[in-house]
Amino acid sequence: MRIHPAIADNSKHLRHLAAMLRALADLAERAAGRSRVVCALVLCLLDPAEAVARQYLQKIAPGAVTPPARAPLRSIDAVAEALDLAARFRALADTLAALAHNCRRSATPGNQPPARSSRPAACAAIAGLDSS
Repeated sequence: MRIHPAIADNSKHLRHLAAMLRALADLAERAAGRSRVVCALVLCLLDPAEAVARQYLQKIAPGAVTPPARAPLRSIDAVAEALDLAARFRALADTLAALAHNCRRSATPGNQPPARSSRPAACAAIAGLDSS
């Protein structure tokens, strides 16, 4: 698996993104306990976020995630879909956290903590932005 070179420099940011994905999973899970209308609305808002997170993870670590084996959103059983969406968010968060952890360990010889440095160019590289 080829990994984006800036991941090791920004493993802290990747762990924060993993925490955000877990929070979105919690939100989807909470929506499952609401009325069908609220649940469907939350699904409409969160489903594109899951797709963006999946594409982002695929971009920085090709092959780390597989495409979801699911049908497009159906409003028949919104509760089951909300729980499925929560599981997909958690899977993405776990993959991102493991990637950040493994890259950090491989980037630090002798399991020493990495040297702190500010690298705005590396942050921009992860986001796909041009820092010039």
